[in-house]
Amino acid sequence: MNDEELIYVENQIRTLMTEAGLGWALTLGDALISQGVAEEWYVNEQIASAGYISDVQLTEVLDEPRRGKGFPAITSRPQTVRERVLTLLDTLRRVTIDLPAVERDTLKRLFDPSGEKQTWAHGIQFLPDEGMQDPRLRLGSSDSTGDPERGVALSQVISDLREEVLS
Repeated sequence: MNDEELIYVENQIRTLMTEAGLGWALTLGDALISQGVAEEWYVNEQIASAGYISDVQLTEVLDEPRRGKGFPAITSRPQTVRERVLTLLDTLRRVTIDLPAVERDTLKRLFDPSGEKQTWAHGIQFLPDEGMQDPRLRLGSSDSTGDPERGVALSQVISDLREEVLS
């Protein structure tokens, strides 16, 4: 996929997540995207003391120079369009596939080992952190444990799209 196609896919994923009531997950994905991608550079002493390489701010300069390479320094760069799409797909997978699977597994473990009677647990809710801005997050009600086949199908769609983005 070229950048124009990737931008279209990114916008489609954003629209899908927003319309599906997953704006809170989109916010989390955007937070990951804004962190950028960490990279390690080796810089000489002058650059290390100045704190920048061209227009790139050094996040961290390690104290000890490495023999023949200079000072190792950590920078971050913005994600490419491809990396942004992959981050959003990973976020979508975690929310729509992984969290319901955790709920199903947890509920299964809360049953009596003989399988004859259920303990006090009837469902699980994943609630937002106190500092999270969107209080509508209520993923993990008993409805989300429903159809495992739908989860498998959705997982396959996300995997196929991921493969297409990587090609």
